[in-house]
Amino acid sequence: MKPSVFNLKTKPKKIKSKYSYPIIAVLLLALIIGYFSPTSLRLGQKVYYSILLTVINKESDLHNHIQTFFAKIETQEELQAKLNLIEPDYAKLQILQSEFTSLAADNDKLRYLLNIKQNKFSNAITAELIQQPNKAVTQEIYISFPKNTAISINQAVVSPQGLVGKIIDIPSEGLARVLLIHDKSFALGGQIKGTQIKGVLNGTNNPHELTFKPLNQNSQFFSELTIGTEITTRESSPIFPNYITIGKISELQENLILIKPEVDFKKLKWLFILVQEHTANNNELNAENPLAK
Repeated sequence: MKPSVFNLKTKPKKIKSKYSYPIIAVLLLALIIGYFSPTSLRLGQKVYYSILLTVINKESDLHNHIQTFFAKIETQEELQAKLNLIEPDYAKLQILQSEFTSLAADNDKLRYLLNIKQNKFSNAITAELIQQPNKAVTQEIYISFPKNTAISINQAVVSPQGLVGKIIDIPSEGLARVLLIHDKSFALGGQIKGTQIKGVLNGTNNPHELTFKPLNQNSQFFSELTIGTEITTRESSPIFPNYITIGKISELQENLILIKPEVDFKKLKWLFILVQEHTANNNELNAENPLAK
């Protein structure tokens, strides 16, 4: 009996080809190139499918799929080329948009400041912060203001929130040095808003704390005070305009009141130099400092 050709014990012979390894190597190389370079991958696909198109019947579905694939590749390349062309313009547009946003924000701030100036500090001179406090020396800032503007020592400097300090030096035209109210050497007459309680405000070198010592130590006054009550410059001050906001009561101690300044000194930018209505003489300046009225 002849052995069957379908005998399961018969092992198929391995097909050997001298081109197997080169073909595998080429395929791997193509995959690697395609991974790192999509453009090269698309180019390889086009070559591969071009060869297929030459041997496939034009009426077959496969032929139609390949042609559709080519159309997509060409569309992708056209879109990429267009994107490459508009990329510089898009970058410029982004820069312009950023600048526009910044200018719009500045415009809003200037409108706000103009409104404050017109309604609250109508005679004030607008100034800009150019140097932050140097804590190693003292609590001072430098501000710039329009040249040919007449200002003088001891003029009050304020922000939209309240009193910032006073001018202590004018080193050059358009430049002034300002002592901040929280400097330990700073002292001024203050008044509790809505009352006749007057006293002396002093800095503590802490931007979040001032002290207020009433001239009248009547305990009845203290019983009437509450946390959050506003403190302003005193009435008829020879240096500062009346009732400029300074801060609010944060703590009541025996014969001493702690005040939290209304101004955030870390966010100073645009400021106002308040115009003095009259020039104070030495007696008035001395009266403003420690024990006024």
